[in-house]
Amino acid sequence: MKWVVAMVLALVLAAAAGTIEVRADVDCGGGASCPDDNTCCPNGAGGYGCCPTRHATCCSDDVHCCPPEYPVCDETSGQCKAAEDSASVSMVAGISWLKKQPATYAPEVEMA
Repeated sequence: MKWVVAMVLALVLAAAAGTIEVRADVDCGGGASCPDDNTCCPNGAGGYGCCPTRHATCCSDDVHCCPPEYPVCDETSGQCKAAEDSASVSMVAGISWLKKQPATYAPEVEMA
């Protein structure tokens, strides 16, 4: 039992010293959340999906997203592009879209 107390104390001290990074889920609203380092994006069905990167652009197809380095969703090519000029988007190198994962939903709590 003493080792448990020592371990908890060590973790508390490490957290206070800033040597342990505390992560929290991203709150999407409506009881939905995504893991830390994700972006909440609408899923087209009234809920949310999780894009596996921070500060992502949510694509209008409600399935994909793009990282901040390639913020333009080019639905014609299915790629994320760096250029924002729509006339040059088709000529700019891109990367594959990222696919969103389902968000986690908190269980509904019934009020008595």
